[in-house]
Amino acid sequence: MEPDIQKIQNLLAAKDDTSRFVGLLLLKTTLDNHASDLQHEQVTRLWDSISPRFLDRLIRTGSQPASEQRRQSGDMLDVAVAVMYTFTKLLNDCALDEKLYARIPNLANAVLYR
Repeated sequence: MEPDIQKIQNLLAAKDDTSRFVGLLLLKTTLDNHASDLQHEQVTRLWDSISPRFLDRLIRTGSQPASEQRRQSGDMLDVAVAVMYTFTKLLNDCALDEKLYARIPNLANAVLYR
């Protein structure tokens, strides 16, 4: 499991958003299928690997009013929200994290356009 976590962290740390999104998708799959196998420190490291700016871009892009890319950007928003939700369930202290609270205004805007 550790090599997979390292691979996810490397993708999330990449400079390009495509690699980061692939990392986020792998992270979502890992959390959905193996959350009970992960230790608290591994979950914390994964949460810390996600760039807050990247999450903001995904949320903003996914909450744009109707456009040609609406469906694709909506899928990006869904992944971002699902990952954040899973971390709030896995890490009680994550809910107290500024990284999560700072996303709330963008999440509220996303709800208005969905």
